[in-house]
Amino acid sequence: MNTRTIALLIPLFAIVASSPASADPNVTINVTIDKVQYRTFTATPDLIAFSGSVGFWATVGTSPGCSVLAPSLDTLKIWASLFQEALLSGKFVSIHYTPCNNINWIQAVMLQRVQN
Repeated sequence: MNTRTIALLIPLFAIVASSPASADPNVTINVTIDKVQYRTFTATPDLIAFSGSVGFWATVGTSPGCSVLAPSLDTLKIWASLFQEALLSGKFVSIHYTPCNNINWIQAVMLQRVQN
């Protein structure tokens, strides 16, 4: 290796070494809901809530991987109710989700009176 190659590799090594070994894939965001879609015409019922153009998904009995747990049908219906209440009242919701395969998979939902 020549000195130029070593000089280029040292900053790259510093960036890799300072990165966390495993980043937490879970994200929590406070948003208002613009649209709620509950679909039963698919193979498994699913729920999609939109804040602007960003969609948050949940599908009964199907885990997309990435440590995402599949919610039960009852959980999906409760989340749909919380999203509908947020939509109708203008309240904020906290959505705890995991990005996986370019989709934001819902893990938990909390309705809020005001934004934190």
